[in-house]
Amino acid sequence: MPKHKQEEIKNLLTNMKGEAARARGPQKAEQKPSGHSTKGDLLHRQLDLSPYKEHKAWPGNAYLLVGNSYNMEHPSSDSAYNKRRARNVTQLFEHYNGKHYVSVEDALCYAPFVDTLSRFEFDWLRREAPTSQVGPAYDGQGKRLPASFAVWRSEAQHLALKHGYSQQKAAAPKQRKQLVGAK
Repeated sequence: MPKHKQEEIKNLLTNMKGEAARARGPQKAEQKPSGHSTKGDLLHRQLDLSPYKEHKAWPGNAYLLVGNSYNMEHPSSDSAYNKRRARNVTQLFEHYNGKHYVSVEDALCYAPFVDTLSRFEFDWLRREAPTSQVGPAYDGQGKRLPASFAVWRSEAQHLALKHGYSQQKAAAPKQRKQLVGAK
């Protein structure tokens, strides 16, 4: 490769590194734990639960936030569907004496709430343990997402799932295989 091409490539790479550094902004020593790369920092960041705690929508230390719902089939927040959905999510908590979260089992018994679930959400909640909790959802700035809900799983259930143990395994009697017509 000609020398002038090598220099052009070197200058281009140097410029790209400089732009990337400017885009990242000033790095502070306390922001970056030692021994972790930028890619690793994404894995070690912690979820801010303060909006849930401030609004008393946090079931406590025994629960982990599984995620928030959001129906992609109806993305516009002004649609009639989302207004009905927001009303039904709010009514779910009012129906159970104004609680800030209710069990998945109770949520799936409240027909107006179930009627606004997407097929994925219904399947997701149906597969959760009955002791998992449904509560209001908040965005990163602490703003309530009226047409969404948060799902919380008990830490004991989370650990059981992580280690391959489920309530069904514990409750199900052992079945024995029977060979029919074997010789």
